[in-house]
This record gives sequence, C-alpha cells and structure tokens, in this order.
Amino acid sequence: MAQSPKSAALQTQLNSQFEKDYAAITAPENRTIGSPGYRQTQQYLETQIRSLPNVELKVQDFEVMVPVTNGPATLAIAGGTTAQVYPFWPAHIRVNATPDDGIRGRLVYIGKAGFDEIDPDALRGQIAVIEAQAREMWSQGPYFGAQAVIVLGSPETTNQDLAPQELVVPVAIPRFYLPDGTLADQLRRGEVVQPALLKAKVNWEPRTARNYYAFVPGTTQRPNGWTGNLNSGVLMFSAGYESSALVPDLAKGASQAVQTAAALNLLRDFAARPTERPVMVFFGGGDSIAQLATRTMFMAFSDVPKVWRDEMAQSDGLTEQMRLIARDLQRIREFASNLSSINPDDDRDQIDRVVKLIETDMALEQDQLFRLRVTQEGSLSPEQKRQRDVLEQRQIKLSRLKFAFQTHPQRLVNTDASDPDQPLASDATEYVRRTIERLEQQQAHYQKREAQLLERIELYQWLAGRLGMDADPGDRSNDKRLIEA
Repeated sequence: MAQSPKSAALQTQLNSQFEKDYAAITAPENRTIGSPGYRQTQQYLETQIRSLPNVELKVQDFEVMVPVTNGPATLAIAGGTTAQVYPFWPAHIRVNATPDDGIRGRLVYIGKAGFDEIDPDALRGQIAVIEAQAREMWSQGPYFGAQAVIVLGSPETTNQDLAPQELVVPVAIPRFYLPDGTLADQLRRGEVVQPALLKAKVNWEPRTARNYYAFVPGTTQRPNGWTGNLNSGVLMFSAGYESSALVPDLAKGASQAVQTAAALNLLRDFAARPTERPVMVFFGGGDSIAQLATRTMFMAFSDVPKVWRDEMAQSDGLTEQMRLIARDLQRIREFASNLSSINPDDDRDQIDRVVKLIETDMALEQDQLFRLRVTQEGSLSPEQKRQRDVLEQRQIKLSRLKFAFQTHPQRLVNTDASDPDQPLASDATEYVRRTIERLEQQQAHYQKREAQLLERIELYQWLAGRLGMDADPGDRSNDKRLIEA
C-alpha cells in the first residue's frame, strides 16, 4: 500500500531528524564514560528531550570506575618523530600503561607474527610491532620477550581483528594501537631503525555516569495515575548513549549511536502521538562497564523502596554507620590539637580508629622486613641493610606509639628531651591527621550512598504515582511491575 502524502512527509522529516541526531551524537572523538564527548552527548540529549511537549524527564547519577588515559600516550622515536598511540582496554583490571620513565627499545616489525617473521634474538627486550590482522598471534611478540606491543591499524581493520585483545586475565603486557598512517607505513617497510620511547599513564578512576528516563503519559492518563490495567507497567524502550570499544580513546561508537538516535526519534513520535498506554524511553549511560546503567535502572524500578529503607535502618546499617562516623570525627578533631586530653576509657572507639591505621602500617612494613631478614646477609646490598635497620626501628617506634595511644596518652606530648618517648609527638599528630582524613572520606562515601538510595526510592515512587500504583508496597507481596521492557 502506497504511503499517503502526509505519511511520506512525516517519514522524510523523521529521516532528516535522525540524520541530525546521529551526526551530533557521533561528532565527538569518543563517548566513553566521563569523557568530554560523553558530557557533550548528555547536553544534546537533555536539550532535545526537554524541548519535547508531553514528556517528563528524570535523571539518575551513579559512579563508575573507568580506565582513564591521563594525557596522550606517545611513541617518541629518537631523532624527533613523536606519534600518539592509544591504549587497549585493560587486561581484566590491569591497565595498559608504562612506568613513569617509559619503555625504551627498538621497534621490531613482525607482520602477522608467523614463525618465519620472528627473530627471537632481535625481539627480546624490544617493542613488538604487529599487524591487527595477526589476531590471536599477537601474543607471540611478548612470548619471545618483547616488553610491549604496538598493533598497527589499516583501512581493512575490523572489530574481529582486535577482538583477541580482550583479555580476562591481568597480564602485564602493555598493548597499544597505532592507526594507519605515515608512521605505520614506515614501520611496515622497516624504515624506523632508531630506538623509541613509549610512554602512557593510565589509571582506573571514578567517573559519574547518568541515566535518563523520558516518560510520556498515555491517552488514558488521569491526574491520579493511569486508568488502564494496574498490573501492567509502563512500556519501556532502552538504548545506551555512551560508546565503548577495545580502544576506548577511539570509541566513536557508530552502531551504538544508531540506537540512541533511533530511541530519540521514537520518543519524539510518542510525544507527538501518545498511545493509550504510558511509554518511557530509557537512555542508559554506563552499560559498557558490567551493564551498570541497566542494573542501576532495575534497582530503582524493580526493587521496592522497603529494600533500600531496610539497608539504611538496620542496626548496623547505613544510618547507624553515618552516626558513628560523625561522632568519632567530632571527638578526634577535638583532641587533635591537644593529645593529652585523650581519655583511654572514654575515647576507646576513637583510639581504636587511630590504632587500626598504625597496625596497618606495621603489618605492611613487617612484610617488607621479613623479606629482607630471610635474605642471606652476604646477599644484601648496603642500601638493603640500611632499609632493614630502618624498618626494625620503625616497628619498635610504632609499637610504642600504639601502646601510648591505648594506655598513656600523656606520653604523646611529653616535652622531656631525655625521654625516649619524645619523638612520638610528631608521629601521633600525623596518625591523628590521617584518621581524620580517612573518616572524612568514609563520611563522604556514606553520604553519597544515602543519596543514591534515596534517589532510587524517589524514582520508584515517582513512576508508581504516574501509573496509579502503590508507591510503597511490601517487599514480599508485590506483584505489580512498574516497567515492561
């Protein structure tokens, strides 16, 4: 059946808008979580959604640990040429980074890593350069002693070529991608004979991700909720808007952007022509890390508020932990400027927090000391002997410090220069400072967790209210789903 002129015009308009959305979403170099491109895409989505009539927008923030390249990773060749390389996705938890002073070596090209292309003597201790089409054979480079691996891209490189770089064990093999270009061609032809310096600083860092929930009421919606079947939830469509790839810093995410643009245009269509049933379009901002965006959404709309209230209210729950931290933080700040005011009986809980830090340092340093003590005396260097002596004295000092906090706080501020406890004062002050810092971090963490749980409760009750459902059902008898995806 042929389209009517009105339908054809609408289809042309939708196609044009889809292309605009797709171009805007793929404009940044990448949209990995927390990147400038990620935030740029958020701004675009918010602007577009808020401009639509008949749409209510809710946002939900959550924290994600992501690998972050701090400054460009570089390959500097003696003589002046420097090129940017791109770290691969971490091997499990181990990021693809180099020591602070980098990795030095010759760039040894081994093609597709066939055994006839590898000279083990030439490769050992150097940097292996390999074609992406080598696929699983890339590991031959480090097998024969290469310190690091550079994978060369080409116009023919596909995701299947790079898939073997997805490692599930934390191997210490720094791996980097070099896009096709002049340097890649020179390496293929063996024209780069000078030594090179490879540098990359990559760390796991927390970043804030965001989910968007765009709600469109149905045509049977009433001020007090939907009048349809109360056992049926809102019809939800889901699309992720961030990008991910085996080379995160080059994650254009074209196929992912198609889904985002399609979902945005689907939302426009529902906003312009609402259906009888309410609809919600969910734009997830973190599924590339363990499906966190979708899991966070489910924790808001599938777990009832009582689940999160219980976590906060139980005897050892969030609220009680926050109360204890606030109490201890206040008291430790009070005696920080006057250690002699510490009362071993009344301040037992606060003293225990300081002592735990001391005991942690003692355990870590004991491990170092043990390794030096089990080494034969004749095998120790002068520096190792000095380090052993320092650690032994440090163990004695920390033991005295712990004892003073627990039983004789006046020794922490003794001003008698002949007293062997005199040096404890500066250490005591430092451990109290560190304890305050640690408690402030824990307090911030718990406050963030509390805000997260309250947000989940608020989101559940918001959607339940829009659907005319019970906003606070029991955790065992709830047979009503807020969402149907």
